[in-house]
Amino acid sequence: MKNKKTAFITGANRGLGLGFVQVLLERNYTVFGGTREISDSLLEHPNLHWLECDVTKNPSIRCAFATIQEQVGSLSLLINNAGIKSNLVKKSGELLNLNKDSFLNILDINLVSPAMVIKIMSPLLIEDPSYIIQVSSARASHFKTPQKTEVDIGYDTSKAALLMLTACCVSELPTARIMSVNPGAVKTDMNPNGKNSPRDRAEEIILLTENWQPEYQGGFVKHDGGLHPL
Repeated sequence: MKNKKTAFITGANRGLGLGFVQVLLERNYTVFGGTREISDSLLEHPNLHWLECDVTKNPSIRCAFATIQEQVGSLSLLINNAGIKSNLVKKSGELLNLNKDSFLNILDINLVSPAMVIKIMSPLLIEDPSYIIQVSSARASHFKTPQKTEVDIGYDTSKAALLMLTACCVSELPTARIMSVNPGAVKTDMNPNGKNSPRDRAEEIILLTENWQPEYQGGFVKHDGGLHPL
């Protein structure tokens, strides 16, 4: 029987994912960090276990599940953080340059894969309550704050659909508290112009679980606790 809280984070090796790792270790969680490749450069800590996990491949997710189940038996927190922006390839997110294969790829990574992670990991979410955080974006909202100046069709639509996935999971997971979160402008490889540190924003988001409000359930929540307009 485990004696501390446990967490699994996808895309945990850098950016906001690594920020979650750091914050949860400070809170004495046992942390399982999912990453596509294990390397010597990864953060080391006695309570941190790196798992090779490609979220687009169900067998890889199942291997991570088996390891977590064997080592700790359940999860207190699941964070679907892994994601991709289609405009990492110049203009690929614009309508006239939209490529079907690229569009399907971003939907797979940002929408279908989180659904599969929840499905496969759900037998571990037996704590009452357990928590699921879906990392979304302001771009998921129809009401842009501030108004968008550019379009990334693949990213925007995938993150909007993630909100519906979150809402649909509420009735399916009776012990879980689940929300989508807009982390704001975090400085990461995906968003090099972001102004906020991944660790600080991760801490704000974890505080939402520690100060849970009923209106967060199935909703779209800002990192500061406000409700984001859909």
